[in-house]
Amino acid sequence: MKPESCVRDEPQPEPAPTASASSTSTAPAASGTSTVSTAPPTSSSTITGPAPATVATPPGETGVKTIEGVIQRSKLALKSYRRCGSMKRAFEKQNVDRDTIARTAPIAELYIAFPDAFAALPEWNDSVEKMSAYAERCRQAITCDMARQILEMKKKHLLLPTVYKLT
Repeated sequence: MKPESCVRDEPQPEPAPTASASSTSTAPAASGTSTVSTAPPTSSSTITGPAPATVATPPGETGVKTIEGVIQRSKLALKSYRRCGSMKRAFEKQNVDRDTIARTAPIAELYIAFPDAFAALPEWNDSVEKMSAYAERCRQAITCDMARQILEMKKKHLLLPTVYKLT
């Protein structure tokens, strides 16, 4: 059985034109019956050609567009990782790929490990700066001492054990 999103309505044949315009009844239907419209189908109800190609997003997943969303997604992935012990299974459960988490990991790590250093950073403005540029700013804000503490937290499973160059 096909999922509902794959099923298309078959085009309905147009009704044959009537000999006289007066034969179409505009009187209300008798009780218990319904009237059938004789209007031709609109162009939106018929589909011709293959369906347009779209990128499928998992149900309920719209993508993260805020710093709070990045942090929340990272925390949920960490929680799943602690339960199942595998980053692959944790990311599958959260419907996110490893690269997405790894690219935004400095944001979440700085927020979780050093909230005061995170608060000292200038705020992210989505109209001026890409999320990747903000992640790079967070990565650059991590000092050598911070990097050692982040690695220790990763070993204790307090942070996701993603690998990237800290400094």
